[in-house]
Amino acid sequence: MDRAVWTAVCKGVVLPAGRLAGDADLYRHLWRSVVEFDAAPAFGDRLRRAGFGSVRVLPVPGWQTGIAHTFMGRRAAESGDAR
Repeated sequence: MDRAVWTAVCKGVVLPAGRLAGDADLYRHLWRSVVEFDAAPAFGDRLRRAGFGSVRVLPVPGWQTGIAHTFMGRRAAESGDAR
């Protein structure tokens, strides 16, 4: 559903604005980059597999909830790391 909302916003607003701005390819790439990116839970899992701990996935509020997220995680402490 979230990707359907993003596609509707892009096709109705973002892509036409990009054409008017003379940079349709850039705005088409923006649309595709969101649609083709991992879903938020899958990206959180990817961060965990990469060694990040305490991973949190937080949706951005507003109409873009489910489309835009904040990802937070802690990297593992390395020997000699001052943290």
